[in-house]
Amino acid sequence: MVTGIDLVLEQFKIARGEKLSLSQKDVHHRGHAIECRIYAEDASAGFIPSTGHMAAYHEPAGPGVRVDSGFVAGDDIPIFYDPLIAKLIAWGENRRQATARMCRALGEYSIQGVETTIPFEHLVMNNRRFVEGQLSTHFIEEEFPDLAASLARTDEEMEISAMAAALVDFQRQDRLAQAAKVGKKASDAWKLSGRLAGLRKM
Repeated sequence: MVTGIDLVLEQFKIARGEKLSLSQKDVHHRGHAIECRIYAEDASAGFIPSTGHMAAYHEPAGPGVRVDSGFVAGDDIPIFYDPLIAKLIAWGENRRQATARMCRALGEYSIQGVETTIPFEHLVMNNRRFVEGQLSTHFIEEEFPDLAASLARTDEEMEISAMAAALVDFQRQDRLAQAAKVGKKASDAWKLSGRLAGLRKM
């Protein structure tokens, strides 16, 4: 976004045995870009994955806004993969303009049926320190202490989470084995998702 070069297109050209269409001296930076990764996660609950059915899905658009996504309305967020929905990128002449465009884009982004990181990213974009670029590796716990507290887990909670994950994996392997014996397909991810949701409430 800050060079105006389509890197993916250049990669395809190389894969076809072609040469790069530009050299390093042709690469020039202009402006500022920010990327928000839109995840199917509940930030208020420690960024746990939010699997389920996306009943509605509407992407933002407009000047300086780009969305790289792989989902549409009606798709399911499965439990087997990283719950990344899209990469939302905003470009501006400077950081403040890029941030303002990102705020607008996040406001226009509508996803219904699963929890997403959009509300948390809204908080970040409207944070004074973020806008001014005064960041550190402790930014989240310093600016959002209540959220940071929800992310902290005790050793006992970590042990319970590990046991729950092992139980789900054991059940999945058992169901796959049973399905193979009777010649049927394994149960779909939706049922496993429901089971995972039940385990999270323990």
